[in-house]
Amino acid sequence: MSKIRNKKVQFVDECLKLAFDNLFNGTTPEKNLFLFINRALDDLLANPEWGIKIPRALWPKNMS
Repeated sequence: MSKIRNKKVQFVDECLKLAFDNLFNGTTPEKNLFLFINRALDDLLANPEWGIKIPRALWPKNMS
């Protein structure tokens, strides 16, 4: 049986999160980018095995 883990999206820093959030209030292409990124994040939350695995050694130190 697999171990159940809490799934969450975490940004590396507040500056990046703010930039991402500001895309929603931007121009139409920026809003579309926000929606595409948001969908990708939702897909990753639904299935963490989806996408390219990044070795833990390459994760930023404050996220591991």
